[in-house]
Order: sequence, then structure tokens, then C-alpha cells
Amino acid sequence: MKRLQILVFIFAVVAGVTLSSCREGRRNADSFAITDITIGSGEKGLETPRVEFALNEKIWITYDVNNITAMNAAGSQYFWIRQDIMVHDEKGAIVLVKPSVLDVKKPVAEKPVKFINEISLEGIENVKPGRFTATLLATDIVGFQTAAEKVRFTVK
Repeated sequence: MKRLQILVFIFAVVAGVTLSSCREGRRNADSFAITDITIGSGEKGLETPRVEFALNEKIWITYDVNNITAMNAAGSQYFWIRQDIMVHDEKGAIVLVKPSVLDVKKPVAEKPVKFINEISLEGIENVKPGRFTATLLATDIVGFQTAAEKVRFTVK
């Protein structure tokens, strides 16, 4: 009976150390995160960083991600990222939702320097000029992690 208790105790200690290490790892600098977020305008992509736009203007948002998890498949390393965007007005009302605006599974060697999205508030009913907040939610599908970042802009 003592041996069983000792084995259970050792297992519990090892499992506890492993679980606490995983939890701590998610809070440090090695965690999955959205970085280098930029908002701006341009014809074919973000050419001019800025935060003020006309109502009918394309708005480009670029960003990178840190510490995305790679998986081995067919002898190569792959990443898989999904991204959603939600835009709120200054009162907190949702004016635009773009689920799975980006869903990319590629070899790590083909990861872009930055991911890019286009949004426009043109044609959305009852949207008036004002201040807005775009929230990006990136999901590391392989690592089962999410990261969110906000960027504020004004429409005149």
C-alpha cells in the first residue's frame, strides 16, 4: 500500500510541475502575440500609415505574429493561422464583423513578413463619421492559442 501511495504522490508532483510550467509559459514573452500592427491607406495595400480616413476609403491593417506554433506534415513545417476582425463605433456598437477574414495554412518558409487585411465602412447602414476601434483576433490553430489587438481610427 505504501508503494502505491508513493507512486501516486510522485505522479501528482510531476503532473503539477508540468501543468504549472505550461501555464507560466503562456504569460511570458514567448507567448503567441500580434505585433507590429499598422493601419493606413493605399490602392493596392498599405502604402501610407495614418489613422484618419474618408467614409468611402479602403482601410488597410497589417500585422505580424510572434511565436506561432509549427507542425510537421509530409516532411515540412507548417503554420496555420485564422483571423477575425470586429469594428466598434465610439459608443461600443458593432458596425462590422468579418469572421475568418484570413485562414492560412502554409509552410513556415512561406510565412509573410506581415499579414494584411482590408476593411471599408462604405455602404454600412447608419454608419456616421466618428471614432472607431478595430479588434483583430488571431488564432494559432496548431498551438490552440489566441491573441487580440486593437487599433483606433477616425472616419471623417
